[in-house]
Amino acid sequence: RATVLVAADAPTLPADRLRGALAALDRGAHAALCPAEDGGYVLLAAREPIGALFRDIPWGGRDVLEATRRRALESALRLLETPPWYDVDDGPSLARLFGEPDLPTRAPATARALGKLDPSRIRVV
Repeated sequence: RATVLVAADAPTLPADRLRGALAALDRGAHAALCPAEDGGYVLLAAREPIGALFRDIPWGGRDVLEATRRRALESALRLLETPPWYDVDDGPSLARLFGEPDLPTRAPATARALGKLDPSRIRVV
């Protein structure tokens, strides 16, 4: 049994990242995460509540992942990681999401919402 938190801004997170995190818990990790390419993370799984991983973390910044790693080390927690994925935080990552060819299959609700937008009107800065 495990609790898994998945970021809402990573709608196309591959299922293999979730399977990898759960497998890490099966191998004895206290927690597992999927790093975000921008310095945070998009998935955190744990076998039991681990409050230490959430205390005094600089949420919303590029240092979230590194702070979480430090907190796990300080707390003697075995933290394993899956390969990274991206989250949608800015124009370039939104453009990347628009460009995913299998978006309607992997994230149908997101695809429907994006279908209401005109990608040519999105300004990437």
